[in-house]
Amino acid sequence: MDVLWVDDDSPQKPKELEGIHVTAAKSIGEAEFLLKTGKVEPQWIIVDLIVPQDGWDDRWHAVPGVEYLKYLKEEYGGKIGLVAFGIAISSRKRAQAKAAGASKIFEKTQTSWLEVLNYVANPDAFSVGVTND
Repeated sequence: MDVLWVDDDSPQKPKELEGIHVTAAKSIGEAEFLLKTGKVEPQWIIVDLIVPQDGWDDRWHAVPGVEYLKYLKEEYGGKIGLVAFGIAISSRKRAQAKAAGASKIFEKTQTSWLEVLNYVANPDAFSVGVTND
């Protein structure tokens, strides 16, 4: 499985974790380059809610990750799974991310990268007791 992780805190080199190939993009602009050039064809995209736009979209967005989720949902029409990952997510941001197309919202302070990858590997089997959606 291929995952694109859009987060300025992500590792620079691609990682292979438990059968999941993770390609990182430090900005939305970099993610768009990877997607548009076919350098990555992910089944899932994980988006930090506060990630640099880096040339993506002409407008400035206070929460660029939410706007990028909306764009991805429209662009790929549900063919790619979307997850939000961010720090200090308010109930308002959580609702915005959900409405934008994120199937799950994780908080960085409460969730490890491995837990997020476990979710994308098998979303139906993910722990029922987790409250960060």
